[in-house]
Amino acid sequence: MKTFDTVPARNTAGKNSEAINWHDGGLVNRTSSIWTHYGKVQEWTRDVTWTVSHQGGRLHNSQSYKIGGDNGRDHWANYEQNVSGWGRFIPMKFIQGFAIDFKQDSTAGHGLFLKNAGIEFEKEDGTILRWGSNDRSRQGDYSTHTVEYKFGSEQSAMAAGNARFYRFICRVSSQGGTGARLSHLTLGNFRLLWDNTGSNNGRWIVPSLRRVNDMHSPDILTK
Repeated sequence: MKTFDTVPARNTAGKNSEAINWHDGGLVNRTSSIWTHYGKVQEWTRDVTWTVSHQGGRLHNSQSYKIGGDNGRDHWANYEQNVSGWGRFIPMKFIQGFAIDFKQDSTAGHGLFLKNAGIEFEKEDGTILRWGSNDRSRQGDYSTHTVEYKFGSEQSAMAAGNARFYRFICRVSSQGGTGARLSHLTLGNFRLLWDNTGSNNGRWIVPSLRRVNDMHSPDILTK
């Protein structure tokens, strides 16, 4: 019996939208700098490796990963979804942006906060490109916040070369303030924003999860 994976025909808002597992790779440290090519074009430098604790579920689930560090001065760390994870690798021509939830447990100087968020996407020729956000500041509370980014006029260029969404990336920082303390940043509820799928009614049929080496293979619609 054939089964199909389906999602809403469109999703243009991150908060309170349906949880879709676009990539099941866990969040892990990236031990190198990251260059972004769209959005805020810059280098995400890093100088530390902070612990990532899996809280249950995957990145599309609520509060699924917690990053923790004991910080004595300004530091930065980069993170990505594990390359061994399976994904749906949706064409970038449909993707308008993304959203992620985050929560700090400290508002004091050197408390961890989400500095940058972004995505990686890959062209059919194997070229990997990235969209990255502007630098963010530390929140002044302990609430869960949803940050939403849209690609706007850059979307068509990002979709060139049959590019497909690969994975979420981010940079965490303890920049600013004084003192040393153990603090944490929790991430979850990752959402893609998409539209113009041709599925004006009902739901959009999407590829099943597959290995990254099969990213550009004909879309797999059966389990």
